[in-house]
Amino acid sequence: MAQPSETERVPNLDVFCSPEGGAFRVYVRASGVPRHLARSLDIHGEAYPVVLDFQDLDRYMKEKALELVKRPSAAGGVQLVASGDAAAALSVWLSTAISSGVRKRG
Repeated sequence: MAQPSETERVPNLDVFCSPEGGAFRVYVRASGVPRHLARSLDIHGEAYPVVLDFQDLDRYMKEKALELVKRPSAAGGVQLVASGDAAAALSVWLSTAISSGVRKRG
């Protein structure tokens, strides 16, 4: 199976990660959700349960020199907002986290 291309056009990606139990419920709102991410979501744009490592996400985006807006909520959730190349990279990271729970390093 071909790996998803990080250059696949994703104009904007808005993700809310809500803690639930020992994992997160992930809600994705996007203009043009890439297929590799859409396959991991239900018809409402949600995935659960998802284990997320936000430190890994920070490293991943830093390695790519891409900007990601992280907004923590008072209830423990986190909103992730990205556009352009950053949205494409976030969609790849997120689809890997949802599908396997583990992201390949390197």
